[in-house]
Amino acid sequence: RDQSSKGGEALNLKLKEKVFTALAFAGLLPLVPALIWRDPRWLRRNALVVLGNTADRNDERVVETLARYRQHEEQILAEHARWASERLGIGVAT
Repeated sequence: RDQSSKGGEALNLKLKEKVFTALAFAGLLPLVPALIWRDPRWLRRNALVVLGNTADRNDERVVETLARYRQHEEQILAEHARWASERLGIGVAT
């Protein structure tokens, strides 16, 4: 693998750690397997909340992810992506 993919893996791990920490802090960690098994939308929604609360607004991957989810067919995901975008001060032109 090249250096860029290694850097991406490290940042991806950092984001996973933030999601894990946020879920643990909220007392939701025991529910994660049940949430994934029942409906992965809720885990995605929670990840969008974590992004809105902790992400770097200058990170292109954050901007791209939120832009993609603002257009998502699942209304709950689109709404949380819009909320996260507004919270981070990322323009919402959708």
